[in-house]
Amino acid sequence: RYKVHPGAAVAICMKNSPGWMISFVAILRAGGVAVLVNSRGTGATMVQAVQDTDCVLVLTDQRRADALRQSGCKVSIVTAGDISNAPEANSVPEIRRAEDDAAAMFFTSGTTGIAKAAVISNRALVTGTMNSEMAITSVFQRMATAYNIEVETLKSQLPQSCSLLIFPLFHTSGCSSIFLTTLINGGKLVLMERWNAQEALRLIEAERVTVLGGVPATLWDILNAENRETYDLSSLISLSNGGQAFPRNLLDALRETFPKAYIGAGYGMTETAGSVSQATGEALLSRPRASGTVLPMVDVRIVSDDGQTLDVGGTGEIWVKGAVLMTEYYGRSEDTKASFSGDWFRTGDVGYVDADNYVYIVDRKTDMVISGGENIYCVEVEAALNKHPDVFQVCTFGVPDDRLGEKLIACFVATDEALTSEVLEAFAKDNLATYRV
Repeated sequence: RYKVHPGAAVAICMKNSPGWMISFVAILRAGGVAVLVNSRGTGATMVQAVQDTDCVLVLTDQRRADALRQSGCKVSIVTAGDISNAPEANSVPEIRRAEDDAAAMFFTSGTTGIAKAAVISNRALVTGTMNSEMAITSVFQRMATAYNIEVETLKSQLPQSCSLLIFPLFHTSGCSSIFLTTLINGGKLVLMERWNAQEALRLIEAERVTVLGGVPATLWDILNAENRETYDLSSLISLSNGGQAFPRNLLDALRETFPKAYIGAGYGMTETAGSVSQATGEALLSRPRASGTVLPMVDVRIVSDDGQTLDVGGTGEIWVKGAVLMTEYYGRSEDTKASFSGDWFRTGDVGYVDADNYVYIVDRKTDMVISGGENIYCVEVEAALNKHPDVFQVCTFGVPDDRLGEKLIACFVATDEALTSEVLEAFAKDNLATYRV
């Protein structure tokens, strides 16, 4: 009906929901490419994402459909209500495509603040999901060893795995690490309308959640929630941190509160279809400043500013190679070329690898703030604030914050003393997505 042929791009632009997940599987089954639009953006930024990726169709919920239409979206729009009335799956032929054909596009940005669509192949998507599966397997292996039984025997005695989905599905963490991994393993997913620590505690108890992955802000909220002690959280066997570094005080607090749970962390990015390094349990606790060990499906090298590969312990830019890498930034050949050196992807992150293959992140080359697990690009925020007629100069940057990881700060010089911080913040709310304010 909507001319979705093999290789055609179809946007998913909706909040976390069963409809989102049905849409993702349906697009790939039909041979299409799932374009995962940031549904938290403004109508204009969502339309831009749809246009930049040459989408032939948008699958969305009513709220985003209204925003897209108001912002002049010219592409056909189907809402989640229409999705539920779709034909039976077995009446739609499954289109098989090659390993290196595009499967999905995830949006990411650099210092320009302009969203770029990273094209992830079938091979990269599957490999990234396998990396997540390996982390789960390592937890089961350690548990089986502790109880001196076989892994399969342990699994047969445990309840169905159950994950509380906090990450947006348009993020690699939400889509690959949680949704696809849970789907493959026959697990259960519990969704929340929006983040609320009290509701999360209620759901963990009611649904017997076994796996909880989040960013430092959400994990701190769980630890500091009122009446936490009155909830039964004994079902949790795995806790993980993604999106940014694991603060040592948070790690210690989680160990104290959940002594029987395995705690994990890793390092990765959109362009690597998820993780580059991972660690759980003692492997993480032995080197809490590290971001895990390099995964066997990935090669990492540390490169100096003059292009030389550094020895063990040398600090430089982290380069990555392997089946997890994106194919390109869609329609941006110059950006793609600048991000690769042969088969190696230049991450823009600065760090080092020790003798035991642990990765340490020490800095970022990119001018970006990570707050609550969301990438916020200083240039984009500054451009929005500069639209105010009374702003003469503005500079944004991040400062460390225990809960959010980083807090975004804007310093400005006003041409009129009537422009207060409160006035500018109100202006920002009218010109930026909520998570950027």
